[in-house]
Amino acid sequence: MNILHTSLTSLIHQRLQYLNKRSEVLTGNIARADMPGAKRQEIRPFRDIAKQKTINFSHQDSVNSQQYTLDLSAKDIKTEDKEIEREMEIMEMNHNTLNHQALLDIVSNFYKLYKYAISRSG
Repeated sequence: MNILHTSLTSLIHQRLQYLNKRSEVLTGNIARADMPGAKRQEIRPFRDIAKQKTINFSHQDSVNSQQYTLDLSAKDIKTEDKEIEREMEIMEMNHNTLNHQALLDIVSNFYKLYKYAISRSG
């Protein structure tokens, strides 16, 4: 078993991809906020997408490296009936950014711990 390619690390990487896509959607909302009648777009919650879709591994060459992908399609982004409120979108974007940074910190600490464990095992 390769500790770097587990279901947990796959889920974390997929969550990061989700947060990146959500950031794109929120940025689009902020850009359209001044347009009269512009409707808000939102991506489906990660929990719903993760339940519906299985973890997708893309196998690459003989080195056995794996890449984790979350297949998001246009149907995962819905247009809501309410108009865009710039302040709310900025708050959502800040929340999204904090979640993204927290996950990056978790990944960074995981790899630091893994590196430490390897350096101490010899």
